[in-house]
Amino acid sequence: MADKKERELIDKIEECEKAIRLLEDAEEEMGYQDRVTQDIFQDMLSRYQKDAEFHGKVLALQQSVWEAKVFKDAKISEAAQELRDNLRKLKREEERYQEGQVWD
Repeated sequence: MADKKERELIDKIEECEKAIRLLEDAEEEMGYQDRVTQDIFQDMLSRYQKDAEFHGKVLALQQSVWEAKVFKDAKISEAAQELRDNLRKLKREEERYQEGQVWD
């Protein structure tokens, strides 16, 4: 029975670590995509600088994309922090379990 509980804890820790790595990889990729998007906006703004109406629409779209990025980044940060907190709890639980096993 003890081995089963320990194995479950280890599995949960591994899954949490995988989720953190996946989130970090996704965050890195989204950062790259954000830079590409920003480059596209800058190119459009410089190319169509003389067309005031289009330039204004591109600026408005850029602002909307920026707001979405800020929201996305905040949510990713919250999720990452929650995963890290859960991982710390799981590791503490595993340590307590292992300490209890030593005395049994």
